[in-house]
Amino acid sequence: MEVRRIFAGLLLAAFISFQALADDAPKVPNMASDPAYFACAVDSDCAAANPPCGRLKAFNRQYRREVQEWYDYVRPKSECNQTFDQLRMAPVCEHNKCMMREMDEDHPSRDAPNYCEINEQCVVLTGRCGVKITVNRWHAAETQEKIGSAEAPGCGATDTREVTNLRCEKHQCKADVAAPTGETDVP
Repeated sequence: MEVRRIFAGLLLAAFISFQALADDAPKVPNMASDPAYFACAVDSDCAAANPPCGRLKAFNRQYRREVQEWYDYVRPKSECNQTFDQLRMAPVCEHNKCMMREMDEDHPSRDAPNYCEINEQCVVLTGRCGVKITVNRWHAAETQEKIGSAEAPGCGATDTREVTNLRCEKHQCKADVAAPTGETDVP
């Protein structure tokens, strides 16, 4: 009789634990059967999401957050967790379906150093006197040459504030810095 109670208790604890884990999971996107996830009329209807294994995928902008939350949830459970060099890829609308394509010479990222589609495209560079700026990885080397080195002579004080929350926001690479004066955005 005691063994039954222990077994029943363990079974109940496992069930409660499973329910708690299931409640933390984001909604599973219905990508396989709902064409709305990929529907578009123009390029701006599309946005990129970064799956745990594979190349960037394009989705209708209104579903992108839901899909990315799911990808971020399954990423730690995935055996393949790598990011491919996809910085020249952009989401586009072709035949009313969102897809990823290689950027043309006239894509905004070619001329705008901090243009982005996803967070992973952004980096923070430290220039002369410790000044920090955010740019797209594709433009990092040329931008670093322009802004100089943090160790450049002639600085009275070097900015050593910590950079946090590097992100792609409204197609612009942005970050926050610890700032006692209340200024928080890095251009």
